[in-house]
Amino acid sequence: MYMPTELMNFSSLIGELNKLKPDLVVAFGSYLQDPYNARDLDILLISDVFEGVYYQHRRLLLPSKFNMLTIDAYCFTSEEFRSLFVADHPFIKAIKKNHVVLAGDFNGYF
Repeated sequence: MYMPTELMNFSSLIGELNKLKPDLVVAFGSYLQDPYNARDLDILLISDVFEGVYYQHRRLLLPSKFNMLTIDAYCFTSEEFRSLFVADHPFIKAIKKNHVVLAGDFNGYF
């Protein structure tokens, strides 16, 4: 799959996520189709560090550099994400359609 230069540069920030012990980090959405006209980068982040943290507060756990970027971060525990997958949720269909794995084992989920 084609990976735009901007996304390759973003992947250098993945090391910043190590404290969250991510199982999977995936970029998806309009940025992958047209990086010059997309308004943001959609990131799926799966980590069990989010267990017990309200969904709305999970973004606060991301490294501060992520706040300087226009990123929509979707943060799930592995159990939450698997429940969406089993339910064949439209969100999952969108990710399957167009994505780039930045870190982790994609095959463990899809």
